[in-house]
Amino acid sequence: IPLPEGARVPVPVVLPIGSNQPNTYLAFGDSITAGDGSRGSRGYRSALQSSLREYWGGRAEVINDGIESTRSDDGRDRIAGSLAAERPAYVLILYGTNDWNLSACHRVITCFTIENTRSMIRQAKAAGTIPVVSTIIPVNPAYVNRLADERNFWVDETNKAHAPMARAEGAVVADLNLAMKAESPPLVDLF
Repeated sequence: IPLPEGARVPVPVVLPIGSNQPNTYLAFGDSITAGDGSRGSRGYRSALQSSLREYWGGRAEVINDGIESTRSDDGRDRIAGSLAAERPAYVLILYGTNDWNLSACHRVITCFTIENTRSMIRQAKAAGTIPVVSTIIPVNPAYVNRLADERNFWVDETNKAHAPMARAEGAVVADLNLAMKAESPPLVDLF
């Protein structure tokens, strides 16, 4: 049925979340999730929660489970406990930025980011939680050092494998990297 431009049609859907908490979103990641480096150190969580509450009529809770300086292997090892403790309907996985700090991860082929993310997706699905995986975001220009270009190259190359893998595993992909690069204010303002 053709619809007018911008029309919304509500479709009742029951998501497969088992006994998990409806309208509960677990923000799971590293310092970016925790809010480090962002204006006011609040990160994206409060803005996301406000948007979700506005959209869903007040029903949404975003739980902070961001731990600074952690890598995707830390996330792989701790996600099951976090999912069991919070029982979220959705888990928002934003990991990979700190993986580059290990020399093994200076090359995508030798890095563990993709496999650790795959494990997190599978653990989330086994817990009845819907995984939403973010692409790795660009380097914060406020922290520019001599390796920023090399690191951003790694981020872009990793995302080329990261996003398709996440989709193939049945996760929703939030391309934050592309979204941040597409914004008109300077990138540093987005952090």
